[in-house]
Amino acid sequence: MAKENVRILLFHRIGPENDFPGNFISPELFEQVLIYLSKNYSAIALESYFFQERVKLPKQPVILTFDGWHHGFIEYTLPLLKKYKLPATVFISSECVDHNMPEWNQLIDFYFSKTKKLAVEESQLKIDFLIKTKWESNSSRIKYANTLKKQLQSVSLNDRWKIIQFYVEQFSDVILPANLMMNWGDLQFMKEQGIEIGSLMILVSLPTTTIEEEQLDFALRNSALTIREKLGNTPSAVSFTTKRNNSRIKNLIHRAGYKLGLAVGQKIYMHGKYGRYALPRIELFNESFLKTKLRINGTISRLRSLIGQ
Repeated sequence: MAKENVRILLFHRIGPENDFPGNFISPELFEQVLIYLSKNYSAIALESYFFQERVKLPKQPVILTFDGWHHGFIEYTLPLLKKYKLPATVFISSECVDHNMPEWNQLIDFYFSKTKKLAVEESQLKIDFLIKTKWESNSSRIKYANTLKKQLQSVSLNDRWKIIQFYVEQFSDVILPANLMMNWGDLQFMKEQGIEIGSLMILVSLPTTTIEEEQLDFALRNSALTIREKLGNTPSAVSFTTKRNNSRIKNLIHRAGYKLGLAVGQKIYMHGKYGRYALPRIELFNESFLKTKLRINGTISRLRSLIGQ
């Protein structure tokens, strides 16, 4: 394993602001970032950095990762990566690709924030889950969405999608943008273009119960099997949508056969300080280029450490 420190960057969606709600970076800012990285860092693929012997890089290493598989990756992201000859890893939720939907937590946020309805029909689903169908105001409905996301971590994957589909159908005044997500054919194309594909686990909070651990264990193993079946290779890395991995998550990652686990963390990865199942990443946002550079070079992280954040 390499011994120098490395910046592992986390991007989400590259594209126009009105393409889909959530964390995005404009194509213009993204290209500025790639130009900056090309001049100041040596970009290297995630698996190459951790698993291949190599000579010392001429500049500090940087790794580009993306959580999500919005179709805009092909239109906005891939051409710029190819233009500047930068490798990248994209983390996907296999169950979301199968359902041709965004991450389930994003889907809930989208429908609950966009709908104007304060009441829906009573659910006829035969599942052990109490589905709320009335709210006092728009704000109470949106607040309930946050509670719902946490509750859905403890139900089976099949029931989770039934519940989500129930609300999608009931909030008929909301229309999901067409051709929003990449399918398995698109992901195969990306793999052929040299993009590494890993698993994405969507966690609203860290698992605290045996049931939640069992759900996560199943999702980890199922994602790896599905990606191998659809794309021909077993992913070596898994990404989590939490700021840190705890000991339970690390053990589950290891048991499921993954070799790397990536969280958020907003810190530079330091060899010897972080294990392979708790790799921190620097998350980037659609903000000024100056602030983005300060995130990448670690200045913002150092300042937060000084003031105790």
